[in-house]
Amino acid sequence: MEPTSTQSALRTIVATEIGVRHFADLDPSAKLADYGYNAQQLLRRLQFQGEALKDADQITLAQLGSLIELQPPSVHSNLKDLTTEARVTRLLLGTLLATQREPVYYDEPQWWWELVRQILWWYVGREGSIGRELITRDSPGRAMDSLAALGLLDLDELASDRGENKTTFCDVLRRLGYPEQVAGAAYSALAGLAKKLLHDCDGTIQQLLRPHVDRMAESLADEIARASGSETFPKEAIRAWTALVTGLPVTTWSPAVVDFIDKFQAEGVSSAMLAQIRSDLGLSLPIVDESMAQFMEGLCLGCNPETVSDQRCVQGFADLEWEVECPWCDRLISSIQTDSRPGGPRRLPAIAMGGPPLARE
Repeated sequence: MEPTSTQSALRTIVATEIGVRHFADLDPSAKLADYGYNAQQLLRRLQFQGEALKDADQITLAQLGSLIELQPPSVHSNLKDLTTEARVTRLLLGTLLATQREPVYYDEPQWWWELVRQILWWYVGREGSIGRELITRDSPGRAMDSLAALGLLDLDELASDRGENKTTFCDVLRRLGYPEQVAGAAYSALAGLAKKLLHDCDGTIQQLLRPHVDRMAESLADEIARASGSETFPKEAIRAWTALVTGLPVTTWSPAVVDFIDKFQAEGVSSAMLAQIRSDLGLSLPIVDESMAQFMEGLCLGCNPETVSDQRCVQGFADLEWEVECPWCDRLISSIQTDSRPGGPRRLPAIAMGGPPLARE
């Protein structure tokens, strides 16, 4: 039996998130929990209407599709958005496989240790002559060594905010000369920050900084553009320059990637979506930009997505064993079904193949 459009969309989302190479590898009659997939979380993202499913861990892909078929238009709109994001994610993973074998991830711990050091340094540094003497003896550095050895500086541990952790944390600082109230304040500050980073920012500094950095970069680009007196001044150049000279996570794409975004804008693809995908995968922006630019210039540029036979990404990913779908997939399916002869709608064949699943954080 051919899957419905809703089931096909769900298949795309789930297959992408669990990293299967081909959609056919995902059995629609198997429990999603058997794949380690959290169906309840997906329902929350879709803003599912009605009572939460108590047996969501037992549901199959086919059953989930039938359930969502009965949902209001808002849920189907969210499903379309998530499906487009999944399609772009699979394209990106395919381009990474084609352009490099090992994806480059951020070295997250370094920024966290430096942030902890600064907070410990400043809390004690504001205690006048006593604080400056402690800094001279490198109490903040020794505190970090001791706390790290006990596992108390891990984001998960700090965010748990357990009473025994706070007691041990403060005891370590007091033994190194920190006044009691300073030790308690430093712990509370770090615990609160760890909760925000984990719950709001997925534990990454990029998520925390990006909205603020993007606003700064955009303001700077506007200022320089006005000073240039040119209506066609490329503000993207200033954003890219800001990222290079400061090392800050400014979202900036090359012209080829901007062309890709513009090409599929009507399907919901945006700069923000691509930036979020990059962040979710834990990849550096330059790596994503380079890979997507190569994809656009080598396969996608000049392709008319409304013509199935024109989709060169099929051949481009054929040797990589990684199945993808064009972001225009829904329109193509609709067009084919409308033009099909009587006797049943034709389904769009799988569009593109590409490589082994990447490790995801």
